[in-house]
Amino acid sequence: KLMLELSRRSGRCFLLGSTSIVLGRTKNAIQRSFPNVSIALYSPPFADEFTEQEILTMTAEINAFKPDVLFLGLTAPNQEKLAYRFRGRVLARVIAPVGAVFDAVAGTLPRSPKLFRRLGLEWLFRLVREPRRLWRRNFVSTPAFLFDVLALKFAKQDSRSIP
Repeated sequence: KLMLELSRRSGRCFLLGSTSIVLGRTKNAIQRSFPNVSIALYSPPFADEFTEQEILTMTAEINAFKPDVLFLGLTAPNQEKLAYRFRGRVLARVIAPVGAVFDAVAGTLPRSPKLFRRLGLEWLFRLVREPRRLWRRNFVSTPAFLFDVLALKFAKQDSRSIP
């Protein structure tokens, strides 16, 4: 829906993450479907965490393009951490961590069968294909994150009820 809206008004999106080859293929695929969307690309160095200088360089690239949407295609939780560091620094109206979407759009990562996608279980297909890489994310990190979110939500509700 977001890409359709950008296409209707000749919007701008910035793709950050992955390799330059994958980004190029992703850009070509998007432009075939949404020719009115302007797209800029940036393939950052592979790192678990970016230095302040790397953040400044990326921010300058993004802001020079003035995108409506910034898509971050890095691994979790790196893309979420980067999105947080970009808050208030980049001119994009939306910052969207998208994980392996660039690889899927570029055709370098096989998509799950349609049934898995319709049921919202694409993550399960990927887990079965790459259990060593994804087991911790699905069975340790995600439950811990959900617990933290719920704890924060209930802590805020309790503090509002205190006079």
